Amino acid sequence: MAKHIFVTGGVVSSLGKGITAASLGHLLKARGYKVTMQKMDPYLNVDPGTMSPFQHGEVFVTDDGHEGDLDLGHYERFIDESLSRESNFTQGSIYKSLIARERRGDFLGGTVQVIPHVTNAIKERLYRIAEQSNADIVISEIGGTIGDIESQPFIEAARQFKKERPYGDVLFVHVTLVPYIAAAHEVKTKPTQHSVKELRSIGVQPDFIVCRSDHEISEQVREKIALFCDVAPEDVLACIDAPSIYEVPLSLFDQQFDTKVLKRFGLEQPEINLDPLKSFLSAADPVEGTVDIAVVGKYVSLPDAYLSIIEALYHAGVANGVHAEVHLIDGEELNAENVEETLGSMDGILPRNVDLLIGSTPEGLLVLEALRQRESGLTAEEMVAWAEEARYFVQTLFMVDDLDALHRGGRIPASVAFAGSKLDLKPLLNFDTNGKLSLAGASHGRKKGLKQLASFYEKAHAENSNFALIGHADSEKDADRVCELLAKQDESITVIKHNIGATIGSHVGAGMVSISFWGTDRREALSVADKIARKVRKGE
Repeated sequence: MAKHIFVTGGVVSSLGKGITAASLGHLLKARGYKVTMQKMDPYLNVDPGTMSPFQHGEVFVTDDGHEGDLDLGHYERFIDESLSRESNFTQGSIYKSLIARERRGDFLGGTVQVIPHVTNAIKERLYRIAEQSNADIVISEIGGTIGDIESQPFIEAARQFKKERPYGDVLFVHVTLVPYIAAAHEVKTKPTQHSVKELRSIGVQPDFIVCRSDHEISEQVREKIALFCDVAPEDVLACIDAPSIYEVPLSLFDQQFDTKVLKRFGLEQPEINLDPLKSFLSAADPVEGTVDIAVVGKYVSLPDAYLSIIEALYHAGVANGVHAEVHLIDGEELNAENVEETLGSMDGILPRNVDLLIGSTPEGLLVLEALRQRESGLTAEEMVAWAEEARYFVQTLFMVDDLDALHRGGRIPASVAFAGSKLDLKPLLNFDTNGKLSLAGASHGRKKGLKQLASFYEKAHAENSNFALIGHADSEKDADRVCELLAKQDESITVIKHNIGATIGSHVGAGMVSISFWGTDRREALSVADKIARKVRKGE
């Protein structure tokens, strides 16, 4: 049965709970234990997929397509484990699932409350990740700070969870700020005392306190914190600002954090292997050369929006014995006059963008094929040329339940959305060669629309291709129906079905179903007038 560690934070946000949790995870895994991690976020957004990177930083996408919190990137890098959608959930997702259950009548008309229903739903996620990961130790970071109203259901669920588990199966680690007051020339413990007091008022006693500070924390300060917070002095740990976040595990190791945790759990303490981490730090320290890499993007005012990219470049630099100096460039400020001055001195530019002018699901076709083409030996420049031509041979058609979402996203005028809703039509849409939405048809009713999607494949797919991608927005039964219709047409067809992400889903609305496949050249379907216009634009 898995042991559980909850990591909470106090006083202020951005203390480094994620780094602390990930560092402990690294140490425990280095001792041979199977570790998994999760982030519980108290905000009401269902997931970070539609949140502004200016506020939230990057959206970290797991292998199974979940759009999660950026801390998941830290977790994966520190514990070297691929995480899943079970590794991140929000209060919004909990409420969404409960409301859906209430609407179905699952609660038989009973009153749905924060306690026990919300807390029970949170505990279910804790049990589920332990079961699915088969981990020895699960580390769960609770987002926000102690005292926040929105985080209270998570703290309460964790308290209940500890009460339900055998003694010694659950530990709490509280990360708190110990500020240095320059005028007084000393660090202050009062914020930590108040933070722990708030935590204890909810019924949670921390087992360990990790003190974040930019100054040394003396034994006298530790003893004072221990006295007022009711923990042993040796269980008050210092986490001082370090030149690199990858030094934090070593600092906590020097304070025997991992062995103290294992002792509390009653687990064995195998020999630890920190050689890979030490080798990485040793390699990172003496690098002399520098390469300048430009990262061109939209959200460059907040570096955390590109955190995993920056970290990947840093790691790649260390592996090649150089320091990768990352320059964040606002793509909207680049133009023909300044591009040479801005990018001319760079050793590399990321990304090399190819605007495919098609939707996300048809882009998946190109990505899958691009991987095969790369393995066949195409260079980066050849891949660009290939993609710019190949996009014209990707056919796609999608049906939306209504046009309201497309109107709210500014993709169609209000008059079109209004007319569509009044006529009760199910619009069938695609993209023209310029990436603009185009009305390909309409259907009276969803069943007929699904049949039209399957018929479109029969008419337009390439003769040497029997592969299709089916995308849907929370409409799995309809997607299954399209798969059945395709199988009747071609028994040898291979179909991949997937639920689209929240970002795209917010534009098309729930109920969207799409089909994408390799087909005929879309340029051949242009009208004579459009072909002439295209040549004029290209100067042909």
